[in-house]
Amino acid sequence: MPLSSQALKVAIESYDGEDDLASYVVNLLESVKDIEDKIKRNRLELAKEQESWKTAKKRFDNNLKIYQEQCEHLDTTYNGDPSGNGDSYIECRICGKKI
Repeated sequence: MPLSSQALKVAIESYDGEDDLASYVVNLLESVKDIEDKIKRNRLELAKEQESWKTAKKRFDNNLKIYQEQCEHLDTTYNGDPSGNGDSYIECRICGKKI
């Protein structure tokens, strides 16, 4: 990706004259490319991790459903709705399933 005019202006203003200008610009462009490549790889790795997490979460959620179905629900509690909207439910204290 080419440098914006703003980036070029800042780069030229920071040029100290130690190297020739062409080498300075080439090194600067290589540095920018390296950073862009690292960011791109980071985003790709993040996307892979997010997909992996979604898959794992589905697996854990499915396991939880299986365990909840196997539970006898011997210890339950009533959770009333104080507003009276009918949102009350009974919950198993062992597996957490709303019954």
